[in-house]
Amino acid sequence: FQHMADGVVAFDSGGRLLHVNPAAMRMLGRNIDENMTYADIFPNVQAEEGDYDNENRFIEIDYSAKNRILKIFFAPIQVGDKEPGIMAVLHDITEERKLDQSRKEFVANVSHELRTPLTNIKGYTETLLNIHVLDAETRSQFLTVVYTETDRTTPTAKDLLIFTPRDYNRMEVK
Repeated sequence: FQHMADGVVAFDSGGRLLHVNPAAMRMLGRNIDENMTYADIFPNVQAEEGDYDNENRFIEIDYSAKNRILKIFFAPIQVGDKEPGIMAVLHDITEERKLDQSRKEFVANVSHELRTPLTNIKGYTETLLNIHVLDAETRSQFLTVVYTETDRTTPTAKDLLIFTPRDYNRMEVK
């Protein structure tokens, strides 16, 4: 456990510390000594019904520590013939959460960038379809707006294709 990238902390049935690896101390942002207990290391961590997996084999909890977001998996362990203890495996998901937030912001921005031109295109097209008595100049102006708004969506559509992982290696944007 000493050289794992994920943090590992193990406790006996009484909550006394059995093992902690350097990754766990780094993720939790503090030194942990052998006299510490579960309550010292994970204050305020209480499992709720929804935290258990489908077969009640482990508990999965998101936990904040020193500007990091950790996903902690708690599972029972058996050490020899003693009462079962508990092992916590810590995985740093801070970057995943930041990427997820960036992805959400990107989708919101793209939606906004597409909504306005598409609304204009729809409105002008409906007018062209429903009003049959438009003079040539007005019809031309409406079609120019539709053309311009369509042109306005092209860079956003190209950006979307660049960020689509499956198309990324095959796509050539001109």
